Amino acid sequence: GHTVPAPPEMRSATIPDVVVVRDNDAEDRPFSPRPIAAVEVMSRSNTQRDRHWRLSAYAAAPSIEHYLIVEQARRRTALYIRSQGWRPVETRDLGAAIDLPALGVTIPLATIYRWTRLDPRR
Repeated sequence: GHTVPAPPEMRSATIPDVVVVRDNDAEDRPFSPRPIAAVEVMSRSNTQRDRHWRLSAYAAAPSIEHYLIVEQARRRTALYIRSQGWRPVETRDLGAAIDLPALGVTIPLATIYRWTRLDPRR
């Protein structure tokens, strides 16, 4: 698949910060009608309510297999997978990795936070 950032003007409602689409959906469109993964970068201003209604919206989209929340203020992610009943799997350890089986990839948490203020190498 391809990773396509959502334009800033479209980052409202349930438009994620990043979507992953299948190759055959990666035409020159601003967004895909059938994303397979959604990623949200959450700030301190996002509330638990925001997280719950976004999860509900993404779970209602039949093509989405993964919903990943990445926090800005601390090293923590929450991964929701359709095939696992949308139960969250939290990751906080920089030595851990996030497995996205529908995409066939595993992403180390350290890679997600590389070059940010939360990167311990800085």
